[in-house]
Amino acid sequence: MNIASMIMSVLAQVDPPAVPATSSPIELDVWKWVVIIGAGAVIILYAVKRISEVVVNKKTDDMIRKVVGDDAVGENVDLDDLEKMNKDLDQ
Repeated sequence: MNIASMIMSVLAQVDPPAVPATSSPIELDVWKWVVIIGAGAVIILYAVKRISEVVVNKKTDDMIRKVVGDDAVGENVDLDDLEKMNKDLDQ
């Protein structure tokens, strides 16, 4: 009898391990980390988006202040209505 046939006979006699019907703790740990990493990514993306909006608004405000001037920018001036500002400057 050669080695290969002996290994095959031994492997044939060994019962295959029973597969548990429930999820293993390893799978649950993996899914837990997937959820944690996914939630962290969503939070980071929201924070980056919000920070970029704040920076853009600040830079836009600074540019408007440079063009119009600090004196003209007040609570009564509507900076969003550019057509109104153009009409006021033309007069």
